[in-house]
Amino acid sequence: MASLKIPVFFPAGVEIELEERWRRGLAERLSDVRSKARAAEAHFGGVQEIRISVDEPDPAKALANYRGKVGALKQKYGLATVPLTSRPVAEIFKMAVDRHPPFKEGKEDVGFRDAAIFLSVVDDLVAARGETGALVARDNAFHDPKIIEFATRAGVELQVFHSVGAMFDSLLTEAAAYGREQWNKSAAQAQRNLESRLPEIARFISEVLDIPEWSLVPGSRVVTVSRIEALKILDVRVPIPLEVKGLERIRLSFDVQVKFHAKIERMEMPQARHLKVGPEMSPEKMLSISEVLAALPQRSLAQPIFDIQADEIEVDRLVRVEANSDPAFEAFKFESASLVTEGLGGMAAGL
Repeated sequence: MASLKIPVFFPAGVEIELEERWRRGLAERLSDVRSKARAAEAHFGGVQEIRISVDEPDPAKALANYRGKVGALKQKYGLATVPLTSRPVAEIFKMAVDRHPPFKEGKEDVGFRDAAIFLSVVDDLVAARGETGALVARDNAFHDPKIIEFATRAGVELQVFHSVGAMFDSLLTEAAAYGREQWNKSAAQAQRNLESRLPEIARFISEVLDIPEWSLVPGSRVVTVSRIEALKILDVRVPIPLEVKGLERIRLSFDVQVKFHAKIERMEMPQARHLKVGPEMSPEKMLSISEVLAALPQRSLAQPIFDIQADEIEVDRLVRVEANSDPAFEAFKFESASLVTEGLGGMAAGL
């Protein structure tokens, strides 16, 4: 809790109960020691007269030492105390008559201490103004829905858990959800600000992007790229807000849907030459290999092996930009740009 700056309190009623339980426990154990001493004296009584003395602590000093240790522990772990409720007895008495939890059903006089503790917690949350409270209590009386309803009517938000572990698990879940929400908000803010700077991003990409000759459109060679357009910002990746707290500059990356206006050359294989297949001939009528080749249409040696076709096209591709920015995503410095191999691929339209 301290690492998350969440205050932890003990209701004063709980501290009083724990102190009284310790005091009774001490008295019971000292009584056991006296009883065992008398039993030992009686056991030896027929053989030898003995007296066993017990060095008992002073009750007032023992209680002062207990309170000192409790205070030291509270200071060490940053624990505080919720004072007892100042509500009038009449209100608590009415809760008992109505058998309102934590008073037990059918037993109006059982639950006074729990009621005092519960009302102390509610009163402390009212004074805290807007804080959400978590009450850890094993007693099922505190887990009655009417407990939450009472707190809600008092204008406070209260959650009740059976154990510290259950509360901690809930806290981690909520913290993770809050962290994801803040992360998404941070990325959305960056994306909005980048969308407003698409012309600047397009100029940066034009200046630094290295376009491989054979990678823009599958099976085609890029001759020239006359211009590009930055159409849309996609998939902005920013650090977790907690990791960059206090930093002046942070790193981020994002993908840009870019339209390339390009001239390309497509290379096509020439059409295959065909032979007419007829019935099987007798050996004396079959043509030799040289006669078959002589009968085929002759291709000029000056004619290229591949047919080349030039096209003006528009093709959409993803470009990944690396950058850094201030934490508010207002001042960007673009660092590098590269084609993304996955994603849109090459959606081309011939003009």
